[in-house]
Amino acid sequence: MSVDERDIHIGKNLTSRRGVRSQEALARAMRNRGWKWSQATASAIEKGERPLKLAEAIDLADELHVRLEDLIQEPEQAAATREVGYRTRQVGFHASTALKMLVEFERERRALLAAIEEATKIPGWEHPQAAVEALDQHTLDKLIDMARFFLDSEQLTPLNLESLTPEELARVITRDDLEPTEGDPDGIGHQAS
Repeated sequence: MSVDERDIHIGKNLTSRRGVRSQEALARAMRNRGWKWSQATASAIEKGERPLKLAEAIDLADELHVRLEDLIQEPEQAAATREVGYRTRQVGFHASTALKMLVEFERERRALLAAIEEATKIPGWEHPQAAVEALDQHTLDKLIDMARFFLDSEQLTPLNLESLTPEELARVITRDDLEPTEGDPDGIGHQAS
């Protein structure tokens, strides 16, 4: 790879990492760090017409809150790194959210078990079938299996999940509505418009 190609890669990465910030705003930030940058300097670097000095690159990476490697990688590698980084953060966020919900789910399951145990002490009390089914159907393993099933079958997507009423969501989660019926093309309880 020639030096010119590396300068072009750096310029493309700078353009991508700069985002919505203007070249003038970036130049101003670099001036505040002691560099003699103008909007024209930022433009020339982004076009690959002006090499980026190592010390500038270190300050620039710090200003953009990226690693130095993010500026000097080939653009395709940099894009892949950004995508993987974004997906990693998303997995972490959703794992945290899921854990909180699962703790609440398990707390309610245990409360239901305790309520059933107390109720059985009452002479003549009969369990409601729905309570027994809820304990059987709603275990952590079954929830994970259902999540995988929905994802693999595309029965449930983030878009249609948000549009479900609580009753529709309950039917989907208990697998009452997995098979599409006439007038219900997406299989989640919505009637065709």
